[in-house]
Amino acid sequence: MDPMHLAKLRKDALGWGQDGQALHSSIPPENWCVTRGDLKRLRKEIKEAVYGGTIRPTPLDPDTGKGDPFDPQDDAVGPNMYNVVENFIKPVTREAGGMSWALM
Repeated sequence: MDPMHLAKLRKDALGWGQDGQALHSSIPPENWCVTRGDLKRLRKEIKEAVYGGTIRPTPLDPDTGKGDPFDPQDDAVGPNMYNVVENFIKPVTREAGGMSWALM
């Protein structure tokens, strides 16, 4: 992940640097949330991650059907969520302290 992109995320994420396990233990699930604004920010972050090469197209495997051959120039149809979670959300939340995106 691009260090400049991580620095921007650190600045914007209120939970960044906190103990993710402690947050999950102390904040009831009904208080975990992702707002419409959070989703708009996530879309922007995904676009930046595609542009920066963190999220890349992968060819479809003819045997398993797995892969994500999205066009990085297509602004309407982007990467699938498996690709986004594996190559963006998991690394970012791990770096942030191990909490879910909703608590970050």
